[in-house]
Amino acid sequence: RNEVMNLLVEDSLDRVRGEAAHKGIGLNNDVQLDDVLMVDKDLLSIALNNLLMNAVSYMEKGSIRITAHIEEDQYHLVVSDSGPGLGPETLARIERVRDHTEREGVRTDGANAKGLGFVIIAGIMELLSGRFKVSTSAKGTTVVLRLPIKPEANT
Repeated sequence: RNEVMNLLVEDSLDRVRGEAAHKGIGLNNDVQLDDVLMVDKDLLSIALNNLLMNAVSYMEKGSIRITAHIEEDQYHLVVSDSGPGLGPETLARIERVRDHTEREGVRTDGANAKGLGFVIIAGIMELLSGRFKVSTSAKGTTVVLRLPIKPEANT
């Protein structure tokens, strides 16, 4: 279905708004109201919720900003935070998950579930015919969810 991306983002932000306010984290939805994409709302919401919950969990104060733009026939939904960033080992593991070289070995036993969120995101992005990219620095982490604009690629 055609989804208004600003509203989808706002729904996801609402899920973390209480904890974010408690921790002094600002939430910014800078996705244009006229951005409409044919996408499975439920699947994209799961991916976005995972990203937001991770960001809020690992941050103490700061901000999370969601923007979007079109590039090379893809809709880029960009989630940026001003948190501590990711270490090189974590970033390398996420890249292996994204590139299918590591998924089965991710542990799911409580506190050792690191990487599970990105396994979920990788699977969802495959189902949506999309991809994701993660970058990090001392100023935070940015995740770009790249989704096809053509409706037939999203069915």
